This record gives sequence, structure tokens and C-alpha cells, in this order.
Amino acid sequence: MIAQWIDQPLARNLIVVAVTLVFIGAVLLVRRLAPPDSLKESNDFVGFAYAFVGVVYGVYLAFAAVVVWEHFDKAGTIVSREAEEVNELWRDASGLPDGAALQSLWLQYGETVVKRDWPLMANSDAAEMPSTAVWNELWRRYTQIRIESGNVTQAAFLAESLRVLNELAGTRRERLVAEESAIPPMMWTFVLGGGMGMMVMTLLIGVRSRPLQIAVTAFIAALLTYAILIVAALADPFGGDMSVNPDMFNRIITTMRTTAAPPPNRH
Repeated sequence: MIAQWIDQPLARNLIVVAVTLVFIGAVLLVRRLAPPDSLKESNDFVGFAYAFVGVVYGVYLAFAAVVVWEHFDKAGTIVSREAEEVNELWRDASGLPDGAALQSLWLQYGETVVKRDWPLMANSDAAEMPSTAVWNELWRRYTQIRIESGNVTQAAFLAESLRVLNELAGTRRERLVAEESAIPPMMWTFVLGGGMGMMVMTLLIGVRSRPLQIAVTAFIAALLTYAILIVAALADPFGGDMSVNPDMFNRIITTMRTTAAPPPNRH
């Protein structure tokens, strides 16, 4: 539930504002407890440590961003491939016995994926996908197809359809697994803990000008918080405002509804 809330733009902005205000308050508290002049004596050491930790943390944060982006991009590729395979099977069904019924089932499968699977994936619901029932029925229909002896055309269509059907089975599994986060808990611990550590070290630098310290600290807090929230949003490819959408499925559904697919030519 918390992850779904963070996926929303308003929630992200509120979190950034809240964290920024917390560290502005922390600046005022530290300046009261430890005057800047007393901290300036250790500025060289803290500054060196801050620069070193900043480099290490920046590398790992960038690595986390690359990991989630590749995961996000892969999820989009998987969805597009699944939609293309469904479209191919729908067209090839016109060359099989009882092709109209098969085409109707493929339309039902596509609509179920968009209307019922997608909301569950967006909510990271581990329940069985509603499209599973249609998928199982399609498998049953294809395994029961019997080709008339000597009908080479239908035999070719069936062989090709079974090949694509097996590929689609693998693509479907990839889609269902793709909603899982690509960042392990250990890396999340480092990203969150490292960000907090960076901010604490910022407070230990003695700065004579209070407005300057508040402005710089607020900027760093907002920047780090927003960067971490972007990584968190991309880690869930099907949820929130930054998500993989079912546009490819919607396009093939429109085609299925409006086009009577002729039997494709096979050579």
C-alpha cells in the first residue's frame, strides 16, 4: 500500500517537501547546539570525508538507477512482444478449423489482459491473473485441433501457430515476473542509509552564513530525495504514473474488433 502511494506524483512531491523541511529544522538545531565556529575546525576532515562518501554513494545510486531503468525498459519490450505474438496467432487462426472461435478467444484474451490483469499488476497483487482461464482454454483448443488428411495449408498454419503459442507462453511468464522489483533489499538499504548519511554529514560542516547553509542543505535534501523516489517509482514497471502501459494491446484489440483477418499467404 505504501509503495502504491509513493508511485503518485503528489505523494513524491509531499515527501520531498517534508524531508527538506526536516533538514532545514535540523540545520537550525545543529547551529544552536554546535555554533558554526566550533565546527569550522573540522571542516577539512568532514569535507574530505563528504567528498569521498559522495563519490561512492553517487556511483551506487547511478548503478541502482541503471538497474531499474533496464528492468523498466525490458518490461515494456516484453509487453510489446506478447501483444505482437497474440496478434500473429489471431491472424493465423483464420487458417485453422473453427478459426472464428479461436479469433474470438484471442480477442477475449487481449481484453482480459488490459482490463483485468493490468489493474492487478499495477497494484502488485500476487493473485492469479484473470487471463489465465482464457489462456488455458486456448491451450486446450489448440491441442484438440485435428487437421484433415492431405490439407497441407491447415497443417502449416497449425505448426506455425503451435510454435508461436509456445513462444507466447514464455513471454507471458516474463510479463508476470517483470512486476517484481529489480533492486534487492541490500541495495535499498545502501541507497536509503547512504542518502541519510550524506545529509547528516552536510549538517556537520561549519558555515558562517545561516541562509547559505539552509539553502544548500535544502537543495541537497530535495535532490537526493527526489532521485531516490524516481528509482523507487521505476522499480515497479506497472504501477504509478511512470509505468508500462498496455497501448500495444489496445491497438491490436482495435484491429481485432474492426478487421476480419483474411487467411495469410504461406509459401
